[in-house]
Amino acid sequence: DPEGLSSEEKNLNIKVNDVPTQVAFNPVGNLSAYEGKTSTLQVLAKSLQGLAIVAYSAANLPLGMSFDAATRTLSWTPGYDQSDHESGTKTYSGITVTATDSSGGKGMISLDVLVNDVNRAPVYKSTPSTSGIVGVGYIDNPQVEDADGDKLSYSLVTALSGATIDKTTGAVSYTPNAGGNFNFTRRVDDLHSGITD
Repeated sequence: DPEGLSSEEKNLNIKVNDVPTQVAFNPVGNLSAYEGKTSTLQVLAKSLQGLAIVAYSAANLPLGMSFDAATRTLSWTPGYDQSDHESGTKTYSGITVTATDSSGGKGMISLDVLVNDVNRAPVYKSTPSTSGIVGVGYIDNPQVEDADGDKLSYSLVTALSGATIDKTTGAVSYTPNAGGNFNFTRRVDDLHSGITD
C-alpha cells in the first residue's frame, strides 16, 4: 500500500436460534364425578406457532381412570370406595395431560377431579314371618345388608297398638289378642338419607 494503509476482511458467522414452540390447552373446567357413574372430560391443545399436535399423553391418573389419546378424553367410573362417605366428597389432584407438537414442543395442563359420594340404601335380605298365634308372642328379626357398612336405625312407620321394635336390631315384637290380618311397616335408615321400608 503506497500510503502505508492496510485492510483486512473477516467473515462473521451468526447463529440464529429458532423461537421455542409453545403449546397451550384450551381452558376446561375440572371434572366432577359420582361413584358408580361414568364421567368424561375432553381436552384440546394447539400450537401457538400453528404446528400440528402429534401426541397426547396423561399421567397421575387415579385407579380406574383412562385417557384416550385419539379422542383426547379422560374417562372414569369411580368405585364406591373412591369418595369419602362421611364428608360426601374426595378430591384427586395433580392429574396431567401433555400435548406435543411436530417440532417437539410440549404443553401441559393439570386437573383436579372431585368425586361425590353416592349412598346406597340398605336392603332387606329376609322375608318377614307372616303367621302368628293368638296370645303367643310374635317376633320377627330382619336380615338387612348395607353395602356402605353404615350403622342402621329401625322404626315402625305403621303398626298395631302394642307392637314394639328394637331400634338397633329391627326386631318387631307383638302379641295378638285376636285372630285376623295385621299389617306393620318397618323402616330401616342408614343415617345417610338411605331409607328402606
